[in-house]
Amino acid sequence: YSAASHGHVEVARMLIEANADSNQATTKDGAAPLYIAAQKGHEEVVRLLIEAGANKNQIATNFGASPLYIAAQKGHLEVVRMLLGAGADKNQATATGASPLYIAASCGHLEVVRLLIGAGADRNQARTDTGVSPMCIASQNGHKAVVRLLIEAGSDKNQATATGASLLYSAASHGHVEVARMLIEANADSNQA
Repeated sequence: YSAASHGHVEVARMLIEANADSNQATTKDGAAPLYIAAQKGHEEVVRLLIEAGANKNQIATNFGASPLYIAAQKGHLEVVRMLLGAGADKNQATATGASPLYIAASCGHLEVVRLLIGAGADRNQARTDTGVSPMCIASQNGHKAVVRLLIEAGSDKNQATATGASLLYSAASHGHVEVARMLIEANADSNQA
C-alpha cells in the first residue's frame, strides 16, 4: 500500500515478486494499493498492479468508491484509460449510487467524461440517494463543455432528480445562463419543474 501510495514502482514490483497480496486493503479506510495508486495518478504502479492481477473493482469501504471512480474524480485520464482497458466496471457506483461518469461530470473533467462515454458508460445513471444524473450535476456546476458533450451523446435532457427538479432548473437556480440556454436549444422541456 505504501509503495503504491508514493509511486515507488520498483518497491511495488519487489513486493509483488515476493508474493505480497496486491489486494490487501489498509485497515483505516479499506483502500487497496490499486485504489491509492489510481487516486494519486501513479500510472506505472497502476499498470504493474493490473498486470499482477489486482482486483480492478475492489472498493474502499469508507465510501464504496472503486479505483476507476477515484481516478475519474481526480481527472487522471491515462489511469482511467488503463482501468477501462483492463475491464474495470465502467458503471460501478459508490454507496450513494454515484458512478465514475457522474463524478467526472461533477468535477468538469471533459476528457475523462468523453472516454467513459466512449467506453459505453451509462449516460443517465443517477445517484440512488438524490436521483441526480451526470448531466444534472454538470448543469448544476456550470460545466458547459461537459453538458454539451452529454447532450451530443444523447443523455436525457428531461431527466428529473428525486425531488422532481429538472436539468434546466438545476442550471438556472445556480445562475448558469449559458448552460440553461444550451439545454433550451437542445429542446429540454422548459415547463418541467
